[in-house]
Amino acid sequence: MQVLTLVLLSAVLAAASNSFRSGGLPWQGSQPESHIYRDIDWLSVEVAGPLQEDASTIFLEARPIEQFERRRVFGALSLPADDLVASWASIRDFLDPSMTLIVYADDPNLTVRTVEFLSARGLRTQALGGGWDAWTNARLPEERGR
Repeated sequence: MQVLTLVLLSAVLAAASNSFRSGGLPWQGSQPESHIYRDIDWLSVEVAGPLQEDASTIFLEARPIEQFERRRVFGALSLPADDLVASWASIRDFLDPSMTLIVYADDPNLTVRTVEFLSARGLRTQALGGGWDAWTNARLPEERGR
């Protein structure tokens, strides 16, 4: 009984401390990566979804090519983070600085690596918060196969 009381008291004190602390941790949210990678411009699926219809916006998938070939955001191009230099050579002529590029993956590290690579080349790049899982959970348009 004492252990349960101590655990409950600890949880209450932690919640109270978080509530009164400036910049406390959010109670919920679909973009925890935005708190870790603060230099990246993260978009929610609610904001990114409608941009899919904008001709000046391109979705770039940073997941491995095998995953891209199975399922992807409708109209997305592949730019695997594990082979950025070679992949970049195949798409760079289609991109220009006036476009908005939205990068997504399953792993925020892949997304961040790709965003930083593209930003260093002068491209306006944003990251999809929650990545591929957020996109599919929101039931936004996707395509399958090659």
